[in-house]
Amino acid sequence: MRPLAAALQRTFGNASLLGPVYIDAAVNHSVYDETVFRYERRFAGKNSFQVNYVLAWANGMAGDSDGTLRGVPYYLYPVTPSATGGDIFARWEWGPTPYDERHRITAFGLFNLPFKIEVAPTLTFATGRPYTLFQGANPSGEPGALLQITNSAGVPGGIGNARGNDLFILSARVSRNFLFGSEGRYKIAAFGELYNLTNRANFGTSYGNVQGTATYQLPTGYIGGFGAVSTTPNSFQVQFGLRCAF
Repeated sequence: MRPLAAALQRTFGNASLLGPVYIDAAVNHSVYDETVFRYERRFAGKNSFQVNYVLAWANGMAGDSDGTLRGVPYYLYPVTPSATGGDIFARWEWGPTPYDERHRITAFGLFNLPFKIEVAPTLTFATGRPYTLFQGANPSGEPGALLQITNSAGVPGGIGNARGNDLFILSARVSRNFLFGSEGRYKIAAFGELYNLTNRANFGTSYGNVQGTATYQLPTGYIGGFGAVSTTPNSFQVQFGLRCAF
């Protein structure tokens, strides 16, 4: 049932004068808690490394924390408690946001090896982010509206009731410097950049989430998109190059 349909019928004698109507109120709230640890060490010969660890929680009403309705799917709009609506304060309407990443570790360094070889590895690990499983379309017929899966007692599973796979990316840059001219005035660096050394497929939260579909809880994409390289490569990739300094 559309909001205000009864009022339109009562006032104008026609309940279909308006299309979808959203009644918005500033009642949503969200919480983000974070603890950050950092360790950095420098050695002789320009060798160094740094490790960062983040422990965090991000939760919100309808799993939303950005404070806007623009671009939010229909099924995440708050609803008004009524015979045809639900309770926006129900416990299953509060859950993790798409950015609820419990643990994240990033590490990088620069190491000078014999024969003027430099190695700069980077590592990123993060636990899986949440996504919501649905049992199918809402009988209301509202475009895009879906119903959460329920347990044996008929209780909704809640926002963010599933988790994607962990993120793990290990990459490295290997360089060899060649010096020319008086006092090494000119330098040519030959380098190779190796992405996703473990050839890991990082699906993130790209999984089918509607029961009864062919892709339900199966991977449907990758973090970073198809063929991504610079952000989160979805397979092992390598590129070579030369850099000249003078």
